Amino acid sequence: MPHHIFGLGWDEIASIISIFTVVFGGFIGWLVHTVNDNFSKNSKPLNESIEKLSNVIDSLKFQLTNHQKSIDDVSNKMDQINDRVVDHEARLKIIEREEEDNHE
Repeated sequence: MPHHIFGLGWDEIASIISIFTVVFGGFIGWLVHTVNDNFSKNSKPLNESIEKLSNVIDSLKFQLTNHQKSIDDVSNKMDQINDRVVDHEARLKIIEREEEDNHE
């Protein structure tokens, strides 16, 4: 087994690999930090837009719930009015029959 590679000894090769690893690791750390900062800066408007959209959806949900309650109230009142009309029609028929019976 040779004691030299490219004319360098094992200790010199180990030193070169160590330096390369430190430099490469530092570059990767800087790159990750830079990408993370850019992502955070660029995602802030998106996060704000999502929050606004969420607030609008909550507001719409609240309004729809109130409208549904109003619709239910109107529907109940219409049912009551309909029941009264049916009752009045029945009474009117009774009165009309009594009048017919009285005129005969």
